[in-house]
Amino acid sequence: MEELLISNNEWISMLLKFFFNTFFIGILIKIVFTYSKEISRHVSTFLIISVIVFFLCFALKKIDLNFGMALGLFAIFGIIRYRTESVLPEEITYLFVTIGLSVINALTDGVFGWLTLLLINVIVCLSVLFAEKFLLHAENSRISKKLIINLPINELDLEEKIQKTIKDFEKNQNVTVQNHTIFKIDHKSGITQIHLNYFSN
Repeated sequence: MEELLISNNEWISMLLKFFFNTFFIGILIKIVFTYSKEISRHVSTFLIISVIVFFLCFALKKIDLNFGMALGLFAIFGIIRYRTESVLPEEITYLFVTIGLSVINALTDGVFGWLTLLLINVIVCLSVLFAEKFLLHAENSRISKKLIINLPINELDLEEKIQKTIKDFEKNQNVTVQNHTIFKIDHKSGITQIHLNYFSN
């Protein structure tokens, strides 16, 4: 039991590492929240998982684990899945980054360990920022999207109205329309349904 007790120095080290870890996980969450709107609603889970993983790894340092036991623990993380809804690949990636940073921050020791931690965390955060701002954002902006527009039926100048609607849409939304299709003409309701395929500029 004595080996499980934490000295005053270890308490201080644990708290300093915890705030250090939370600071960089917070930066990571801010980047994801800013550039990945699709997964921004789940970023709070990253912080919760980070806290649990950090304290779990810090506690496990006090226990003499063999290699097999350590692999078993990480296998547990490998089978974690959210069953309630489909998970985006980016979300799994950032979950892995969160767990990885928390493990590294909890287990690295020594004076040079702090310099190593700082360098690792800065590199990871800058890499995520670069990927989100310049690579993923540029890639997502070229992905074709679809918009459905309903116009009043007027067969005499229908095509003219469609072209005007497309030009206004491109100008106001800063997009480029690739093509359009007259999907349905409903004479009963007096509506023409137009499908636009476009991508962001």
